[in-house]
Amino acid sequence: MALGYVPAPIGGSVSRSTEYACEDLALADLAAGLGHPEDAAALRKRAIGYRKLFDPATGFLWARCRRSSTRF
Repeated sequence: MALGYVPAPIGGSVSRSTEYACEDLALADLAAGLGHPEDAAALRKRAIGYRKLFDPATGFLWARCRRSSTRF
C-alpha cells in the first residue's frame, strides 16, 4: 500500500484500509517479539496510513481517490 490506504475505486476501500492497518500492527508486534526491530518499525509506520482517510470535521473515515484529496 504505497498510498497508506486502499484507493476509492476499489470496493470497500475504507474497510480494507482499516483491516490492513490492524494486520500490520499485529505483525509489528510479532516482529518485535521475534527480535526484528527494523521490520516492526516499518510495519508500525505502515499501520497508521488509515489516518489519511480521517476527516476531523466529521469524525469519520472517508474513501479517497488515488491522486487527489477528493473523498466520497
